[in-house]
Amino acid sequence: MEENRAAWRAWNAALQEDYGIHAAGGKLVTADGVSDYTGDVRGASMVEFDSLEAAIEMATKSPNLAFGGSVDVLPEF
Repeated sequence: MEENRAAWRAWNAALQEDYGIHAAGGKLVTADGVSDYTGDVRGASMVEFDSLEAAIEMATKSPNLAFGGSVDVLPEF
């Protein structure tokens, strides 16, 4: 557990995160109604990189990859 926490602290420091949130639970809203959120998004970070490739390179170092997680890298429009 401590190794995991240390990895996340190092990851957050390396990101130099401008804005980040942790999330859990929530609701999914569609035209058909409202239901419990069952997706796997647990947080988001707003960070700036010089290129999409640089952002992808950083994403390959995310601690949650070791636990079967993923990182979505999306450019801002």
